[in-house]
Amino acid sequence: MSKPRTSPLGTRNIVGGRVERVRRMKGWKQHELMAMLQSEGMEISESGISRLEGCTRAVQDYELLILCTVLRVSVKWLLGMNGIDNIEPLES
Repeated sequence: MSKPRTSPLGTRNIVGGRVERVRRMKGWKQHELMAMLQSEGMEISESGISRLEGCTRAVQDYELLILCTVLRVSVKWLLGMNGIDNIEPLES
C-alpha cells in the first residue's frame, strides 16, 4: 500500500495531482512510471516523480507531452482545461 501524502501540494506545476491519480489508478509504482518516462526520453528520478506529483517540481513543455503519452491522457485533461474531472483515456 502506498504512503499517504504528508505535506500539502506545492505550486511549481498544475499537473502533479492528476499524474499521481492516473498512476495509482493504473496500479503503477513511482519507479515503474519513472522507467516508462525515461524510456520515452524524459530525464527524471524516482524522487523527481515524487516531487512532480507533489507539485514541488516544475514540468517542462516537452515533459508534458511525454507524460500524456505514457499516461494515455490528453494534454487538456492533464492541465485541467476541459472542466471534466473524470479521467479521459486516449484511444489506442
